[in-house]
This record gives sequence, C-alpha cells and structure tokens, in this order.
Amino acid sequence: MAPHDLTNLQFLGQSGILLYTSNILLAVDPYLSNSVAEKYGRGFDRQVPIPVHPSKLESLNLICLTHAHLDHTDPATLIPLAVASPQAFFLAPPEVAEILVANGIPDPRVHLASEQWITIAPGFSVRSVPAAHMDIERDIMGRLRYCGYLFKVGETLIYHAGDTMPHPEIVSTLLLEG
Repeated sequence: MAPHDLTNLQFLGQSGILLYTSNILLAVDPYLSNSVAEKYGRGFDRQVPIPVHPSKLESLNLICLTHAHLDHTDPATLIPLAVASPQAFFLAPPEVAEILVANGIPDPRVHLASEQWITIAPGFSVRSVPAAHMDIERDIMGRLRYCGYLFKVGETLIYHAGDTMPHPEIVSTLLLEG
C-alpha cells in the first residue's frame, strides 16, 4: 500500500465528508449539529441525522472549510472538533479563519486556504480551487471567499466543490489539474 492510499469517504450530511487515507483523516465542511435550525427555525432542520458527535472524532489531521456560512463553518461543531483532535489544523478562506480565531481556536492551528499545492505529508497534498456560490468572489488581496478543494492522494485527485454553481474559471482550473 502506498503511504497515503485512499481508503474511505464518509458522507456527513449537508456537504460534509470525512476522507480517510492510510495515514490521514480529514474533514471538509463538517456540520455536526443543528445550529442553523436553532438560529433560523425548524424549516432549516438537518435533512439527515448527525452521523457522529464531533467530540468522537479524535484522530483528525486536517479540517478544510469552504466558506463562512453556518452550515459550513459551525462553531458548535468546530470547537468540539478542535478539542477532540488537538493535532488537527484548519484550512480556510480568510473570513472563516477570522471566525475560527474569534471562537477560540488558536491562530497557529488556522491556515489560509491557498490556490497553490500544500503538502500535508508525503503523497498527500491539498489546494483550494474557486467556488462560485453565486459568482467567484475574492477579497481585496485576491484570496477566495468561497472555495472548493482538490486533494492529491498518491496519484488520485479528489475534488470537493464546496457550495458552487458551474463557472468557466472552475472548469479551466480543474482541467489544468486533470
């Protein structure tokens, strides 16, 4: 088995997933509460039951967040995840990074999502790619407000789109990688 062969993907509801490799466990947009309904009403209840309590995810290495909406950046999920997996670091757009730090997640654990490949471990890399929530948005420094992620697991590419609509820039970015 290669150092980071993909071993499993688990759907968490909403757009959240757990991605398992032989040596890395990561979460993308884990939403493991019902915070949106608690804030906005029963019409926003989760459509699937919470599959795991965040305090049970003790082996996460990386938590990737796509944007600042509550069902993607949920303090009721992320604070317990940070406690349960103290070795995990967070990868997020700038607005999300500010939310994480404001909620007590230490700044050294919070890293800005990058459109350049970041090597997490030998044979395992990640980069952010544009997402068009309605359109592709960047801050004044050119950093994405909404993103998806590409994961390179050995020779396998895995794409998590985040909340996005079709957009030519996304297609061209993905075609360059494929």
